[in-house]
Amino acid sequence: MTDDSDQDAAVLYTLEGFGGSNRYVRYLAVFVGRRGRLQYLTHLTVGGKDRREVDSISIKDGKINLKTKEYLPNDGQLLSE
Repeated sequence: MTDDSDQDAAVLYTLEGFGGSNRYVRYLAVFVGRRGRLQYLTHLTVGGKDRREVDSISIKDGKINLKTKEYLPNDGQLLSE
């Protein structure tokens, strides 16, 4: 992700079960290599229940790419007849 020779890392992780619920949130954390060690840089909420689903992550040409599926406005709602 950076132009130096140290390796960088991107970590996709999920936290779930908030307050005993089935809610979950997906996060992306970025670490940069500095002098042979990884140093935390930042994190971002990238998905979760009723937000979007992250199918995969890739890094190419210094960019982090996420393949996602978005929820539509009526997803998960009961339809009246």
